[in-house]
Amino acid sequence: MSGIGSRSRRSLVRALPIIAATPGVVACGADDRATATTAFVIDIDAPAGAIAGEAITLTISTDGDGPFDLVVSDALAATTIEVDVAGGIAEIDIPPRLTTLSGALRIDSGESTATVIVSPSQVAAIDVAVGPTTITADGEDSTMGLALPTDAFGNPLADGTEIDLLTIDGGAVSLEAEAAVRSGVATTAIRSDFDAGAVELFARSGSVTSSTARYDEIAGDVVSIGWEVRRKTQKTAASRRCEMP
Repeated sequence: MSGIGSRSRRSLVRALPIIAATPGVVACGADDRATATTAFVIDIDAPAGAIAGEAITLTISTDGDGPFDLVVSDALAATTIEVDVAGGIAEIDIPPRLTTLSGALRIDSGESTATVIVSPSQVAAIDVAVGPTTITADGEDSTMGLALPTDAFGNPLADGTEIDLLTIDGGAVSLEAEAAVRSGVATTAIRSDFDAGAVELFARSGSVTSSTARYDEIAGDVVSIGWEVRRKTQKTAASRRCEMP
């Protein structure tokens, strides 16, 4: 595989036979592989899903003994695993280091393929953001709070994961929303209070708490201006009434 961010890896795995072969030597050296008959893979039995960072066990059926290659590919990399099998059926583990990226993991022997959907593990970190960072303290203006939770491997958390979004205003902590993750982000609108000052937003899930993001609520003059306009209008009307014969 080529392109930005791609990499190639190669590993050696000795399959553990389920059906015992005739006693002998399982080919694993370079010279042995050069002279050995390559096994034809009939079927790759893999789980439909797995959790990021956990090993994936495969059951592989072949037409006999011998070596073959498995190519394990995620969205960023392809790794070739060299397998030697004896007995026609074997179990091998795809190691955790190859399952850290969530999404589709393709396993290909050339003759058979399997796809495992890797899901994110539990939340390990949460980033927060807020914008706009200045709003009017009039009880009507609002800003948007965002939480971006990830697992230990940097994968966005699965849709539907609940994240608490909270604010600290004047030392008081308030729960603004229990927001569900959608496309990697949990969001909520936060309405202003009537008191000007700095407010901090943070997010929490279980024992994991984010750092804070600040926004400011500033005093507005919309209400006072409207009142002055109304007073002037009333005075003008009263003056006109007094001038009429």
